[in-house]
Amino acid sequence: MSDEFVYTAEAVTDDGESHVLDLEEHGWADKELLARTVRWSIVPKVAGWPIVVVHIPTGGKPIFKSRVFRRMSMYLDGTPTGFRCYAIGYFLSGKSYWTWVLPNGAIEVGEDPVLADALLRNL
Repeated sequence: MSDEFVYTAEAVTDDGESHVLDLEEHGWADKELLARTVRWSIVPKVAGWPIVVVHIPTGGKPIFKSRVFRRMSMYLDGTPTGFRCYAIGYFLSGKSYWTWVLPNGAIEVGEDPVLADALLRNL
């Protein structure tokens, strides 16, 4: 499993301008830019992953996270069995709203990616 992110982000601001952000770079979460973001997307760097788009309501702050799921066992070549899931969404009035994408292309909405455990069991 590679630890490199398979996604970049795109923030479209209230003036219609598009900003591509490298989520692995320090400082991508510019407060002024995110405060003006009305559409928040993750765009795959590699084939096989879907584009995910979230519209940010007035007063919402765009958010991003990734989570690694691993088993204690390893593949025969010694690499860990596991994968990374990605989530985008927004924070509004003290609550987070998440849209997850899993490596099989499944999209989930919620605090955690429920299907990730089933995928991990089937590795």
